[in-house]
Amino acid sequence: MVKELIQKIKEYKNFLITSHINLEGDAIGSLLAMRALLTSLGKKATMVVSEKIPQEYNFVGDTHLIKRLDKIDYSKYDVLIVLDCSDQMRAEKIIEAFGKGKPIINIDHHISNTYFGDINWIEPEASSTAEMIYKLYEKLKVPLNRKIALWLYTGIFTDTGSFHYPNTTSASHRISSKLIDYGLKVHNIYRNIYQRKTISDVRFLIATISTINSTKDNKIIWFKMRKSLFNKYKPSSDLTEELLNFGRLIKDAEVVVLFKENSYSNTINVNLRSQGKIDVNKIASYFGGGGHRSASGCKIKGNLLDAERKVIAKIKQYL
Repeated sequence: MVKELIQKIKEYKNFLITSHINLEGDAIGSLLAMRALLTSLGKKATMVVSEKIPQEYNFVGDTHLIKRLDKIDYSKYDVLIVLDCSDQMRAEKIIEAFGKGKPIINIDHHISNTYFGDINWIEPEASSTAEMIYKLYEKLKVPLNRKIALWLYTGIFTDTGSFHYPNTTSASHRISSKLIDYGLKVHNIYRNIYQRKTISDVRFLIATISTINSTKDNKIIWFKMRKSLFNKYKPSSDLTEELLNFGRLIKDAEVVVLFKENSYSNTINVNLRSQGKIDVNKIASYFGGGGHRSASGCKIKGNLLDAERKVIAKIKQYL
């Protein structure tokens, strides 16, 4: 599949690149690195997303080049590359705007990927999409520089949970080591991503952590993120991982869940994390979502109580 992908890269001239909603480090790093790869090959490449870039990633540079979906003339582009996106619904607005009749290239590492592209390069064993793009640089013999190394490292670093999630492999460590050799300051990367919270962010975290629930044996831990808390504290960034990591501190926890009320629809976003024994991708897939064995998500219609009841009952079936 990589050979077919490389052939398409050589064949086409104008590329549009996008990723999923709820942008994070792997999506942002992969977007920037893919654009740099294509331009190095003499191609025209434009990045487009449907949401603004989280401010904690501004330190990587060039995020101003990532355009919003209403700022693009989609007729100019030959092919759409969708990065780090398990299904087309997570990039629905961009795919719809791009239109039918032109090829879509799907590059992703989620085991739940639906193979929605005309070309699908899917590697569930990869730690991140950034790791896959690093391999593409190697195959095309495109040289790296410090800026590209920073983008790729940010993707691997964040998607492996700072190298402590189960998707961390010897390959991700080897690649990261090579990237660090371009002069990256790892402590600065960590600080920019994880240690730039406002006092309101911390108060929001405390308020959400106080909603903690557990089964009697503490094997399932869950939190509820209410719209009222968003309105009160107005957090400066998405704090999902901070909350889930807090739940993972509990020694008996097998699965940690965060239920988030959506501000503009009658739906609940559900984020699931496993300590390794439980395959939360199967649980998320049951509700129409997906992801990885140890990190997945889905969206459920209804209120918090309904979502909580349904998801916790399903998790119990796997314990």
